[in-house]
Amino acid sequence: RSSLPQTRAHASSSTALYLSIPTSPAASAFATLSISATAGIAADKMKLLGGGGSGTVVSLLVASVLSNIGLAPSSHPLYDICWTKLLPASLAFMLMSGFGGDDN
Repeated sequence: RSSLPQTRAHASSSTALYLSIPTSPAASAFATLSISATAGIAADKMKLLGGGGSGTVVSLLVASVLSNIGLAPSSHPLYDICWTKLLPASLAFMLMSGFGGDDN
């Protein structure tokens, strides 16, 4: 037998499998925000869905998938900070910049 801790999938009474990963809720929330933001930026750079707003859609989809499969907490104070402080500030900066979405 190995003395290393093992991570294994647990099967519930339904057919869904949940991966048990030992992390703190703060680390999971930070990872969710980081991964979804990175995916959104990559989608904007590649013009994944055609035009403007593709990064927003991809970020939302990635975050909701991570939350639905149980890898991200559904609520956390870090999300509240983003919603109450960062979002209003980013909207104000976007309005002051004149909606500069094109890099031409």
